[in-house]
Amino acid sequence: MLLVHGTGAWSEIWRRTIDTLAARGYRAIAVDMPPFGYSSRPENADYGDDAQARRILGVIDALELEHVTLVGHSFGGRPTMQAFFLDPSHVARLVLVDVALGLDTTKVASSVGWPVRAVLAFPTLRDGVVAATLTNPAFTSRLLRGLVADTTAVTPERIAMFQRPFAIERTTASFGEWLRPFITTNEQSLATDRARYAAIAVPTLVIWGNRDSVTPIDHGRDLVRLMRASSWAELAGVGHIPAIEAPDRFNAALLSFLDLNR
Repeated sequence: MLLVHGTGAWSEIWRRTIDTLAARGYRAIAVDMPPFGYSSRPENADYGDDAQARRILGVIDALELEHVTLVGHSFGGRPTMQAFFLDPSHVARLVLVDVALGLDTTKVASSVGWPVRAVLAFPTLRDGVVAATLTNPAFTSRLLRGLVADTTAVTPERIAMFQRPFAIERTTASFGEWLRPFITTNEQSLATDRARYAAIAVPTLVIWGNRDSVTPIDHGRDLVRLMRASSWAELAGVGHIPAIEAPDRFNAALLSFLDLNR
């Protein structure tokens, strides 16, 4: 089991899931995707779908994993799927959790105005914005509350967990390097090619919180209709991060799928 987190998160969001999987005899591996968590930051600051996917494939190769279940969450779903489309040879199953894949062909891409582009183009200004928001410990609770349906899930312990990697050198600058293309470009990749999903043959589970305000549940239902080999788990009253907001129900859905597709 190789678990890939989403934007702004890191491997620790999977802690309860990792422990549950290990107790059932699975080898569970959670990675930190650059520039988040305790990952190394690439000198070329390339955080596109292809670069991130090749990092996932590098983990599979380095650990000599023969039969992998890829689990992707939120925007981590894009490099997860990019890795699968680049080399599906070792992937036995897919689990997609509230993924942000950009497959909605009816949505008109928004154009970022020149003031935002100007700020993001200058590292000093960009770092100031990031330091005031994404890597500002005083802002973490507000950010998390916008991602969950049940705000009681935003405990002091979880806030501290998200903040721990902020101490890594150049975190603010690295976040800024990631943020600029994330906001100002509309990347197209294998992972955003809608036509590819209908041909996926490996067992696939799509898990979604039905109160997700980041990637609404209609995105999940569309994905299930599109994919031929998919199972569906809808978590009632849950927002964008099921693994920390409703870990018991999330883990139960995951284990049920794994047991059916051993």
